[in-house]
Amino acid sequence: MNCGHITESLTCPNCYHIMSEDEYNKVIEKAQKSIRYGYYYRKEAEENINVHYNLLSPTNYLEWIATAVLAGVSYDLLKYLAIKIYNHIKAKFTSNEKSYSMILDILNDERKFQEFVKYLQEYKDGLVTLDESKKKYIEEELRADFMGEKAHELYQKEKRVPNAQDFLSFLEEAKEKNAFSVKPQNNIKAFLLLKEE
Repeated sequence: MNCGHITESLTCPNCYHIMSEDEYNKVIEKAQKSIRYGYYYRKEAEENINVHYNLLSPTNYLEWIATAVLAGVSYDLLKYLAIKIYNHIKAKFTSNEKSYSMILDILNDERKFQEFVKYLQEYKDGLVTLDESKKKYIEEELRADFMGEKAHELYQKEKRVPNAQDFLSFLEEAKEKNAFSVKPQNNIKAFLLLKEE
């Protein structure tokens, strides 16, 4: 999506912009994290900070909007993109699957959409305006997800569960990557930007 046309391909059928799969995956990974930690877990932290959840991963439809937010696209263009995605989902899907109804609810309700965009923008800025207890809650979820991903990778690779030494090496890797804190997301290049003339 270089020109705003919605496609699930790496080549836009409208403007013929091509994005590499590696570049696409990097952008989408950042978008996924901004939705997961900047929106979903923040909503949970605001409702009940004492309960920890394992929330579902976002869908591509919200990732496209998150990518545009991370790239600093104007609110008017975000709203335009939301309308296009809403119409795309309504035209493509006839069932009322729960995941799509939640997405449609965010896209169709102005207050919820503004909140979604605001939370993603604040996540992009490192959650500096969020109170410490809620930020700590989100960082705890980052830790749990990181450790779970590393344990899963180890199991996939070696068909065994991690031992204490493995968890210590996971912690060292996390410290090197600064993986347990929410930091500003700068210099995000999005594939949603309008085609340059």
